[in-house]
Amino acid sequence: MEPLQKERRLILGTDLDGTFLGGDRPQRQALYRWIAAHRDRVVLVFVTGRDRALIEALYGDGDWPDLPAPDYAIGDVGTTVTDWRTGQPVAAVQDWIAHRWGSGSDRVAVLLDGLPGLRRQPGSFQYRRSYFCEDAATGDRAIALAQAAGYGAILSDGGQFLDILPPGVSKGPTFLRLLETLGHGPADAIVAGDTLNDWSLLTCGVPAIAVGNREPALTQRLSQWSGQPPIYPSPQPGAAGILDGLRHWATARVPGPPAIVP
Repeated sequence: MEPLQKERRLILGTDLDGTFLGGDRPQRQALYRWIAAHRDRVVLVFVTGRDRALIEALYGDGDWPDLPAPDYAIGDVGTTVTDWRTGQPVAAVQDWIAHRWGSGSDRVAVLLDGLPGLRRQPGSFQYRRSYFCEDAATGDRAIALAQAAGYGAILSDGGQFLDILPPGVSKGPTFLRLLETLGHGPADAIVAGDTLNDWSLLTCGVPAIAVGNREPALTQRLSQWSGQPPIYPSPQPGAAGILDGLRHWATARVPGPPAIVP
């Protein structure tokens, strides 16, 4: 663990689209400024479906002038892990993912490519295979085939996107592996998300926030959740929901966040 991390005590793991990037600009500024003011105590981890190039694109986009850079980025739905400052993979975690995936790209292609109602998503994904899905029946069939072969599968955003993942790998397990690598545990972290592809993150045993603009399918899933710790369902959207959740999970690790911007 690097000396910088020894001084930091709260690891904030957050989805990007709809979560860390959600809410209006004053709400986002309130969260980003709070993080900047306490950056010596906060480790910021993006946990997203975006790859590194799509994360980097945000910093050249005038829509996000105040966006803080993360310390680490878990991208590609939990299948890539990067130290943001060096641009290098976090080897202890990335090697585990690579081992779990093996020849998965070829095996999943044989299983699913050409299945009616599925279309490959553009891009080169090293440790996942991702599709656009036309309908729920197609998604269910593809998931059944993938799971029977031992792979993980996530259908998200109203059933539009299907990700086939290495066995036992997704946002939550990868975040826990990163915590362990940094010498931290679940009690040192708080996580946030807004869709079903955040479910493994929200239920990985870390205090969690489901922001107020979450997709209806996530709200339904929350109503059935009885695990511990409970997931805090914030009524506030995006960045404001993260601030609200940080207050809910009040901690002595860092000074409390500011009041929500109306």
